[in-house]
Amino acid sequence: MVKNVIVVALVLGLASIASAGFLATDGSAMPAFQGTQAFASGTMSADVDYAVYAPGNFGNILTPDPSGGTDYVYAYQVMPTGTLPVTFLTVGLATGSGAQNEGTAPLYGAAGGIAPTAWSIQSSSAAAAFLIPELNAPSFSQVMLFTSPNGPTFGPASVGDGGNSDQQILTTPVPEPASLAFLVLGLGALIRRSR
Repeated sequence: MVKNVIVVALVLGLASIASAGFLATDGSAMPAFQGTQAFASGTMSADVDYAVYAPGNFGNILTPDPSGGTDYVYAYQVMPTGTLPVTFLTVGLATGSGAQNEGTAPLYGAAGGIAPTAWSIQSSSAAAAFLIPELNAPSFSQVMLFTSPNGPTFGPASVGDGGNSDQQILTTPVPEPASLAFLVLGLGALIRRSR
């Protein structure tokens, strides 16, 4: 009996580890906006899986769409690969991105995973902290989500351990058109003023 329980626990554990990285291959996501990005600085290194789901394409019976199917869903999962723990992930957000409904999906993709100590929308980023517990290899994070009515583009993101950090490009929402217009006008004014 005990032997059977141990075997089942090992199989489930291996299946969970093997399916970490599910977002990069999830057939429900938008193919042009999913993948895996490596981050490294010093002895800190991690892979971040990411995916964007068109409105109504995210979720299952255990993990409903946080927008009720009306918005794009942006999903991220961190997998440390180095000797140092990962303590934060940030994904850049432009003004007017409409990001909201931040949360985690512990049953989406790989079962389990480490929940972030905090995952929230800030003024210019979505930010996750892994402090208690820290995120160490071979563990992986839960899938972290937010939604936006705006479609995807690519923007800066950072992963770090407090002393080391690396910036790469991940998916993020496009600013809504009015904010984008103000950004272009402001940039034009700055260029004109510098002449």
